[in-house]
Amino acid sequence: DDPDWLLAASGFCSDFSFAPDGSIDFKFHPEVSVAFTDAPFHQAASLEDGIEIRGEEYSQTDVLAAGTWTNKHIALLEPT
Repeated sequence: DDPDWLLAASGFCSDFSFAPDGSIDFKFHPEVSVAFTDAPFHQAASLEDGIEIRGEEYSQTDVLAAGTWTNKHIALLEPT
């Protein structure tokens, strides 16, 4: 079995816009991004310089924008 890769990214957001229907648009600027797998593989790699997945090289932008991440959950945290 090949591992399923997950993605975590932190950074900051700009250009917020709020629509009457409740949707939010913004630009996300990643500062740190990590690809990782769950059990039993427990692998992880920083994406700042790109990453090789199944023999193909991807940039951080390519990975974050890829359509293969079907469940993109974004949490906006306000610094205290």
